Amino acid sequence: APFRLTWMADGGYFEGTRVTAATQILAEHLAREAAAPPDLLIFGGDLVENDQQINYDRAMAALDTVAAPRLVAAGNHEISGTLSRNRFWRTFGPTIAAVDYGLTDLLIVDSASSSLAYDTSQYAWLEAELAQSDARTVFVVLHVPTRDPFASNHGLPRAEGQRLEAIFAAAKRARPERDIVVLSGDVHAYGRWEQDGVTYIISGGAGGGLDATPAAGGFYHRLHISVDANGTARIDVIPLFEAISLVAVKTDLLGGETLYLTAVGDVFTASAPDITIPVSDPVARTWRSTNPVVVSVNAQTGATEAHVPGTATIMVESGGTSASVQISVTATLDSLRALTERARAEGGITHDGVYRTLLFTLTSAANGESGALDEYIKLLRKQRGRRVSIAWADRLIANASYLLARG
Repeated sequence: APFRLTWMADGGYFEGTRVTAATQILAEHLAREAAAPPDLLIFGGDLVENDQQINYDRAMAALDTVAAPRLVAAGNHEISGTLSRNRFWRTFGPTIAAVDYGLTDLLIVDSASSSLAYDTSQYAWLEAELAQSDARTVFVVLHVPTRDPFASNHGLPRAEGQRLEAIFAAAKRARPERDIVVLSGDVHAYGRWEQDGVTYIISGGAGGGLDATPAAGGFYHRLHISVDANGTARIDVIPLFEAISLVAVKTDLLGGETLYLTAVGDVFTASAPDITIPVSDPVARTWRSTNPVVVSVNAQTGATEAHVPGTATIMVESGGTSASVQISVTATLDSLRALTERARAEGGITHDGVYRTLLFTLTSAANGESGALDEYIKLLRKQRGRRVSIAWADRLIANASYLLARG
């Protein structure tokens, strides 16, 4: 059955009783997940500031607010101060693990030392697990990424990163039909790239101080990973928006006009500096129209097209927040002529004689001839589904009827 995973990393950094931007931002992420819990919550490391019991207790209490099973990977901060994994093991479980989950496998690697030097047998273990896995999608949870495209002084030592990348590439070649996704944190930003057929994602947006500009991926976020009944995963970047502002160039359109809507989101930052980013790639978003017969909108791009006179509300949703604008559509003789010409160009009017007659009636209407628009509409109704497609006939009739009703 389909299921959803939530990934987040690098937030909280619990230290004693301190309340910081990192704890507040993580709390906001978790509150939103608690409202609609995932099937599994994965925290990719750096949840506590250092290895002290009070920090682990606060981390557990925070995660307990989400009614979902969880997996936690060890980050470098979980062992800072002692370099011991004992408290992590007692609290969250093993730092190296293979988990079968539905039609996916989750392989958790211990990179808490910012290296695999703690247990170099992990290389052979990874090779064996990847070789025997029959999952459609394999997720490798690796707190420290194989490389740092942000040049923020993170990432595994070069030789170790290259060795892991070679292992993942070989596993992909051995079974090209499966997906291998390497999920990392450590860098407080979002980034994604493909290499040798393997998907690498850095997602460290749960609350820590950011390591990149907003335009480069430095914004607070988490991932929603939706796995379908075939085991194929869709990964959505969920920004921590507190508000969205929708910018429309104009709200009054003529039938046939297009409008490119844009939106910006204000990211929740608690006491950290304000962040505003476009509601566009890489963040997940959905545009929709309340009346697509009147105005349609591309669900991803916000490209809007007016079809027939009337009103419609265009909405955009992202990160659990939304914004909307009302669009009004009217028509003129010039816009109706342009729409008729477009119908011909796009194959909606297939007969040249019908097309010429329609244009002639519009010219007559422009010259003030009474009844010209009536003739235009009568011809379209007669040829609807014959020499004029049903969709185009209905659209042209609606625009002409609007003009006729207004004299």
